[in-house]
Amino acid sequence: MFEIKTKHQAAVISSHFTQLLVNLNWTSAVDFDLFAVYETKAGRVGIVYYGDMGDLNRAPFMQLSGDEGRDDQGGDHQETLIISSLAEMRYVWVCSWDYNAVMGGRAGRFDRCDLHMTVVDDKGQYKLPLVDTRSGNMALVLTIDNSSPVLSKLINSSEVTTLRGLDPTALVSFLKGTLGRAGV
Repeated sequence: MFEIKTKHQAAVISSHFTQLLVNLNWTSAVDFDLFAVYETKAGRVGIVYYGDMGDLNRAPFMQLSGDEGRDDQGGDHQETLIISSLAEMRYVWVCSWDYNAVMGGRAGRFDRCDLHMTVVDDKGQYKLPLVDTRSGNMALVLTIDNSSPVLSKLINSSEVTTLRGLDPTALVSFLKGTLGRAGV
């Protein structure tokens, strides 16, 4: 397993794969939720989350597994995002939120967790720990940069923020702003 352990560190993978699995893992007694925001090469932005779990056979070619860690129970929690194709994507931001804290506009509990992501492709496995220890309610852990025609980059973005409700414009603005900070 290759560890992408520091903020802005990246690993290069082939953009042509059978399937890409992105796992959100944690044991802390917090109900985190995995979600992904994407931007297509045509400039369209969308979100895959509990309200729209996605589809592997048509756009956006990614799908969530379900919801774990409900009611702030500790234990071995894992939520999975499966990606069957990145062909139409420019960027995919894979995130987690403390949903109730987002909706209430209050700080979440990322400062008290052991959250990390693992990415599995045809060639191997990559681990990305969340290294930002601020107490926000939303964490961007992984950016998949597919702007190259041949290779994709997995970037440990590790950035925590506090959202005030589910405002898609504010969310996308924050995510796009992380690209410049990561040198993308």
